[in-house]
Amino acid sequence: MSFGMGVVLICEAITVAIDNQQSAIAAVFFIFAFEACFTWGWMATVWIYPAEILPLKIRSKGAALAAAADFLGNFLVVEITPPALANIGYKTYIIFAVFNIVTAFIVYCFYPETSYLSLESVDLIFLPDEQRDQQIALEQNFFQKTLQWSVVSKARIAVNEAKSMHKARLDTDAESEDNEFESELKGHPGASHAEHKEV
Repeated sequence: MSFGMGVVLICEAITVAIDNQQSAIAAVFFIFAFEACFTWGWMATVWIYPAEILPLKIRSKGAALAAAADFLGNFLVVEITPPALANIGYKTYIIFAVFNIVTAFIVYCFYPETSYLSLESVDLIFLPDEQRDQQIALEQNFFQKTLQWSVVSKARIAVNEAKSMHKARLDTDAESEDNEFESELKGHPGASHAEHKEV
């Protein structure tokens, strides 16, 4: 959603730069579109992601630090936006758009995915696993090795495994439901005969 917010802010800058009645209406629309992207993507992230990604030992401290950083960031934006709009106008939106697009790149490359993983499974991502770590080291480029972001690759592997297990569980559940339904039909020959008539 960070990328979406960046695109919306570029559209906002264009409509503010045009500066007529129609563009003012479009600018209001883009403000609401930005809020929609923010709500769907980032609003809860600062509260949820630190609690998911941090080990139990430091989870509460990390969540508190994330909340403090959120409030500090909000304060900074509220303080600098009015003078920025007064002095550089629509270029303020371009600056914020660049920040959002850069953030999208950083999150995609460096933030481990946690979907389908329990909190305990996320903790395991950070523990050493010699075989998995050697495989990841072979696949990483110089940039990834230098920054030591192997945990992102570990998380991708763990999420893919969890997704496969989840899909297999769903397939097994669906198959067992089909078997139950068929056995119920066999127990009621009249119902089965009526279905054949309808077909």
